[in-house]
Amino acid sequence: MTRDLVVAAVISRWAPLYEAMLRGVVDSPGFLPMLREDLATGTRRGTQNVPYGFTTCYFHRPEEIRAEIADAGLTLVDLLPVEGMAQWMPDLADRLSDPDKRAVLLELIERTEREPAVLGATAHRLAVARR
Repeated sequence: MTRDLVVAAVISRWAPLYEAMLRGVVDSPGFLPMLREDLATGTRRGTQNVPYGFTTCYFHRPEEIRAEIADAGLTLVDLLPVEGMAQWMPDLADRLSDPDKRAVLLELIERTEREPAVLGATAHRLAVARR
């Protein structure tokens, strides 16, 4: 019997902070109170009216994902960073367009993608589970 695979995209608790730091929007009107709430609770509710706001969502800590998967009656198979450490590379697009540089980048991502610390240092994660 084949077991169904479920893949869930998860936004990191620190994604708004990373975005603010990378884009320099911390000082935008209304952003800092929203960011403080994101970091404290993980919950953002309807902030589309705030510059750089977002829809209603929950920003997860890496350790919360396992319990949510189990609560849904699923078995976690893997938890992977989407961006991984590459999100910090200012020339990422150029590296991806060069076959040799892309190969090195993919190798390095593969070597680090299952490191628990990297899961906390990426903006998005994929949870892979089975029913």
